[in-house]
Amino acid sequence: MGLQINEKLDGTAVAQRYAPKDFFVGYQMSTAWDALHRAHFDGEALRTYLYHALPSGDGRRTFEEVEPWREAETAQAGLKEIFGTMKKE
Repeated sequence: MGLQINEKLDGTAVAQRYAPKDFFVGYQMSTAWDALHRAHFDGEALRTYLYHALPSGDGRRTFEEVEPWREAETAQAGLKEIFGTMKKE
């Protein structure tokens, strides 16, 4: 569940929602989002990026280069992340 609270810089609560993930039930591509939807999504995206963006260094995740990803006229380096590859000693 959880509680999501949007606050001003001074800490004053602007809006709050209990169980924010439940508000995405029935979501369609045309469903309009409110500020709390956007804040929850942004927070989840940032957490995911920060967790997955950096190698853990513990050997449970490895990386290898793959073909570049091409979009329009640009190419981005491709990187494949492999989970659960802990080496047994």
